[in-house]
Amino acid sequence: MSDDRSFADRNARSEHHLQELIARLAPDDYAIALADGWTVGAALAHLAFWDRWVARRWRDWEAFGGFQTYPDDLIEMINEAAMPEWLALPPDVTAELALSSAAAIDAALAALPPEAVAEALASGREALVDRSRHRTHHLNEIETALAAARGAPTPE
Repeated sequence: MSDDRSFADRNARSEHHLQELIARLAPDDYAIALADGWTVGAALAHLAFWDRWVARRWRDWEAFGGFQTYPDDLIEMINEAAMPEWLALPPDVTAELALSSAAAIDAALAALPPEAVAEALASGREALVDRSRHRTHHLNEIETALAAARGAPTPE
């Protein structure tokens, strides 16, 4: 990925997919099982959390002039620790968190100065700029689970 701002288009497309998916979900759909104890609702809450995490990373970059480094296993530790809360959230709260967090980070990322984007990319932190990769991964998992639960063909 270059700093040509194409990440903003990818983020916008994945945000639109998120909006469209959430608009189709019934409250019971949030309990549909995904792999390893995850549910549709937990995956959406997870997306919201990590979009807010990225926003916080950028606030720290601005305040401290660089990115902090974290241990490699931190993400899995956070996911495991947060799972009970993600599973307990009601569907309407989950939906609002996922939508508002995606909109906020996508707007913030689109407004980043070129030097910030270049620094993130040069340091191997693509996920701090291109949220579409993480979002699309989970949205595709959800689409597959929804199709299976409804007896429909699995989306490509």
